[in-house]
Amino acid sequence: SPDVLCTKAVVSTQSTGKATISGSAAFTRFAFGKCTTWPDSLTSNCTDVANYILERSKGAARLYVSGNILQTLTMKCVDGKPQYYQWLQTALHPDKESKNGAPYCCCVNMETGALYEDDKDKWCTEDYLNACTQLCLETYQSELIYGDS
Repeated sequence: SPDVLCTKAVVSTQSTGKATISGSAAFTRFAFGKCTTWPDSLTSNCTDVANYILERSKGAARLYVSGNILQTLTMKCVDGKPQYYQWLQTALHPDKESKNGAPYCCCVNMETGALYEDDKDKWCTEDYLNACTQLCLETYQSELIYGDS
């Protein structure tokens, strides 16, 4: 299944759609609506995921071309080990439950970027006025950064 970061965007009420392909083309993923997704094949490398999200983001170079987020709202990778995700993500796109429209800070799995225990209520805080109180010691994996010393 795809990795997903839900966003605040409103989805159209359309419930069906149609697409056709020809030749040797094949659909491997169809994503739209209120979530930012990336291909499963990128999940094992944070830098590839961050680049994939940024290439589809709103910003000076790509303003409203194909973007769904601001360039500051993407996955952050570990310095010196860019294949791993920072255990505390401090700029995740707000979703429909965001009270102030501020980014979330969340504890995530360092190898997959997935929300820890798949529990937003427990492991995410809306970062309104830099109010992030998460430490995410539960998701920090020192062996990924320093090896098994």
